[in-house]
Amino acid sequence: MPWQGRRKRWGPCDKQSSVISQAVRVKQDATPAAARMRATGSKKASVSLVPCAEKVTATIHALCWAHTRRGFERAQDMEPQAVQEALTLIGALYHQEKIIRDKALVGEEKLAYRSKHSEPIVKAFWHWCEQQCQRPDLLPQNPLSKALKYAMSRRTELQVFLTDPEVPLDTNHVERALRSIPMGRRNWLFCWTELGAKQVAIIQSLIVTCKLQGIDPYTYLVDVLQRISQHPASNVIELTPRVWKEKFADNPMRSDLDLSVYSSAV
Repeated sequence: MPWQGRRKRWGPCDKQSSVISQAVRVKQDATPAAARMRATGSKKASVSLVPCAEKVTATIHALCWAHTRRGFERAQDMEPQAVQEALTLIGALYHQEKIIRDKALVGEEKLAYRSKHSEPIVKAFWHWCEQQCQRPDLLPQNPLSKALKYAMSRRTELQVFLTDPEVPLDTNHVERALRSIPMGRRNWLFCWTELGAKQVAIIQSLIVTCKLQGIDPYTYLVDVLQRISQHPASNVIELTPRVWKEKFADNPMRSDLDLSVYSSAV
């Protein structure tokens, strides 16, 4: 995947990277290696790429309401009343998501529920933001001003979940899955080169994506590392965890060690 370094930018180096870069939509629950990467390479957007075999002309960034909420929380000491109003509105969105989970709504039902119950809350939030921006006593240095600017500049991206039922309200689940990477920060010092660090990121991405898809990472990697040599490059999308689960998970290729253990057990 594209990776932004201090001095160099590594572009896609293989067919899989090329396919992934041609994403239909930037979703928050697919490939964590792309998390926190925007098109310019700046680490601001907590999103992930969804691979698609069809070539498209643009991507849509879906941003995180949890990050938006944190900005208002930092302004709580200086603007307690205004911040409470913002947190109440954002909290109402999360309450609607809880109802969706409790009712196990998916697809069009989930989208219809969001349109009916969540969209009015989002509109009320933007109306509140616009009113706050008109306050003559609100200085640019005020943390609330910064929180408002952050939210308003990401208005379109924060509303993507209203048009796509597969996009969650935040990326907290992705951040939890990626927590092992910053926790092992000292270990990554020994990647030796930028290219080595890139390979670590790819492996971490595949492992975490497998976990998000309910796949055993070991089973997936053993299968793909054997299958890739005989699999058509034009169908490399089939080896990404989400599609692999549908096509190959029921009968994965095994390692020689696994086969010998199985034979002994039989």
